[in-house]
Amino acid sequence: MKKQKIVIDGKEVVIKAVPLGTILDALDIVEKLPDTIERLDLGNETNNTRVIIKLIKESKDDMFQLIAMLSGLDKEVVSQLGIRDSMNLIKVLLEINEVAELKKDWGEIAKLFKKEKK
Repeated sequence: MKKQKIVIDGKEVVIKAVPLGTILDALDIVEKLPDTIERLDLGNETNNTRVIIKLIKESKDDMFQLIAMLSGLDKEVVSQLGIRDSMNLIKVLLEINEVAELKKDWGEIAKLFKKEKK
């Protein structure tokens, strides 16, 4: 399992890749989030920042719980992080779980299913 050290609130923390079971549990929280999450463009860092800030503002308790669940940190710790530490944590979560690669892979899988339908 991939892991990466990150400094959060002046303390070194190890963030690990999220196990599949945790991701599936997190879907309960994601279902509650606003439709804004669907517009998250992982290839556009400027847009990501705006979307993440809007999600935090509109659904802060759910977002804190989601980030805590995915990072392994306590929800109270997550809710007290500064914006820079929060963004670094989210960035590490995206990187360590290879979200950009997964997005590409899912696109390839979707193409396979479209070919079978013809």
